[in-house]
Amino acid sequence: MKTPLVTIVVPVYNAENLLPRCIESILGQSFGDFELLLVNDGSSDDSLAVCRKYAVNDGRVRVIDKPNGGVSSARNMGLESAVADWVMFIDADDWIEPNTLELAVPYVGECDIVRLAWVAHMANEVRNKRVMNAETPEQLLKQLIRRRTKLAVWGTLIRRELFMNHDIRFDTSYDYAEDWRALLRVVCRCKRVKTLPEAYVYHYDMTNMASCINNMSIAK
Repeated sequence: MKTPLVTIVVPVYNAENLLPRCIESILGQSFGDFELLLVNDGSSDDSLAVCRKYAVNDGRVRVIDKPNGGVSSARNMGLESAVADWVMFIDADDWIEPNTLELAVPYVGECDIVRLAWVAHMANEVRNKRVMNAETPEQLLKQLIRRRTKLAVWGTLIRRELFMNHDIRFDTSYDYAEDWRALLRVVCRCKRVKTLPEAYVYHYDMTNMASCINNMSIAK
């Protein structure tokens, strides 16, 4: 079987109600040369059954079932199990436009990271989030450090060898902003970046009260 160009990794935890929207947005891509890796992180609901249903019906879908270890451990498992040269992370409560990969893959021959814009879905508002343009790792690193652009790993096409060749993984000891440190390290190792500042293709659901960002607490 031909090796796909892209592995899309979706960490899954107790997302049975929102997961079909995410999966179907991926399987409906206009660019079809990818595998979808669903990493079930010890869900206590029917998420695993949902994952397996899609795997039966589409050969591009693989399911990994693991004990609960958090989103970072699920992403790490996805990285290590992926077969493609390129990887994209998508959260189980989010979804993407049908042309997401079609817009990104033309740049894989010249870049190590392809960045896309996103759409924030809030309780009473939907807002396009333009990403600040950066064409070099130095420009992007400055923006990330100053928090002038999206500081998250989701919805970005990344050359997988940046993680694997430099032993970069997601830190499982962090419960929030767990992808920031990995992203910064990846950017330091890349050579060229492509930014599509107004490609609003990743839909970020901020209304899901079960997500980490809506369940933060600060110890006193």
